[in-house]
Amino acid sequence: MLKKWFKKLKEDWNEENKKMKNPDSSWNDGGKEKPGICRSCSAQIPLYVELCSKCSSEKKKGLLESFGFGSKHPFSFGPAGGQGFFIALVFGALLAVIAIINSIYDSMTPDPPPLVHIAVSVDWEGRDIAEENLQAFADFRAAHPEVPLTHFLNAAYFTKPDADGGEVTEKIQRALDPIDELGLHIHPWKSLVEASGITFRAEPTIWGKGRRSQPSGDDIGHDISVEAYETDEFQAIVKKSKDILAKHGFKLGKSFRAGAWLAGPRVREAIRREGFTVDSSATDTKWHGRIAQYDLPAMIR
Repeated sequence: MLKKWFKKLKEDWNEENKKMKNPDSSWNDGGKEKPGICRSCSAQIPLYVELCSKCSSEKKKGLLESFGFGSKHPFSFGPAGGQGFFIALVFGALLAVIAIINSIYDSMTPDPPPLVHIAVSVDWEGRDIAEENLQAFADFRAAHPEVPLTHFLNAAYFTKPDADGGEVTEKIQRALDPIDELGLHIHPWKSLVEASGITFRAEPTIWGKGRRSQPSGDDIGHDISVEAYETDEFQAIVKKSKDILAKHGFKLGKSFRAGAWLAGPRVREAIRREGFTVDSSATDTKWHGRIAQYDLPAMIR
């Protein structure tokens, strides 16, 4: 291939030489040269010369012409020609300048500061809604109005024996903001379980075998494992919770968190059936130092 390229280069060079011959010069029949004619003043000149010495000294090439632009006979480096070489040279220089400018700009532009994305979630336990907790929400909103919260709501507030649905709704709404997400949180309170048509189970508790559930007011069941219920039973509790919250104007998203973070196979299957796609129950047990003596850390694992 290299041999063919050199051959082609030689042919192009010979062809270029032919083009650069003085068209007004010729050979006589005897093989002797006839003098050429200057293209500018018609003076006799040697063969293969375009201009006489006088005209040559008067005509000087500019920068573009020296690269083949505007010249009758541009020089050539093979098939590409002088103009192609000049264009490539200019284009390469332009790319080099652009690269230098970009490098300078990048060195002068500081990198954006690193960002940490924090998700803030709230578990509504279903026990009671204390005024001090609502004030804590108000204080947080005042300090960080741009931060959305994920509220895992609990329908057990509405199933207590003495619950006032309107009052409960008003209190919950005080803590919510339009930018927040609403999810579902379930502890198997007796009032909620029975409202779902399911028989309440008093064990196992998260405290361990032989430790009884601790009542809270007129209700009980906050410390019972949600995995105590069969899949169909827990699905009924999930469905009833959704219906209660929807009735009072709370539109839930697709997020769920199990009470005491105990989302085992039964719980996960039940919430899947009810359209939940995000389970936020998983947690690290290392921070449960205060309850290390109970069964809950081992149950979470």
